[in-house]
Amino acid sequence: MNDTILSKGLRRKRVGIHVGFSLLEVVIAMFVLSVGMLGVMQLMTGTLRYSFSQRDAVIASQLAQEGVELVYNIRDTNMAAGNAAFQNIDEGSNWRIDAMNSTPALSGGTFTLYEKSDHSYTHVSSGNTATRFSRKIMVNDITSGSILSKRVTSFVVWSSGIFPTNASNPEA
Repeated sequence: MNDTILSKGLRRKRVGIHVGFSLLEVVIAMFVLSVGMLGVMQLMTGTLRYSFSQRDAVIASQLAQEGVELVYNIRDTNMAAGNAAFQNIDEGSNWRIDAMNSTPALSGGTFTLYEKSDHSYTHVSSGNTATRFSRKIMVNDITSGSILSKRVTSFVVWSSGIFPTNASNPEA
């Protein structure tokens, strides 16, 4: 008996139901979907922009470290040859070092870095691809009593950044 009542109720509900969506429902669904997709696309582009910025910061950090290590290399080479440790490491603010030279030395000039085919960086442009990175090394004399030491600061800028004028206050 319950089956008869239930089946009669279902038959009544099915009468008059139209299957499908109205045009207004489709337009509203498309609008909601497009707003959601727009948000996802903005999130993806922001994430990509941030990851490229972080990649450049890591490369710049490594290039700055390399600049300091190259000055250490000059100092250590001087000491190994029996010369004064700071020979050819004079105080100045516009130095560059080409790591590809067999005997790296401080020299002045432009600071644009070029990427070689082996993904190393050099200051020599012959046949190499210019990068957005530039490096400047600042050397300052520090005298503590009768002992002379040097402060070596390596700056790397990219995307037409401006080098700081003061090593002790890079923001200046």
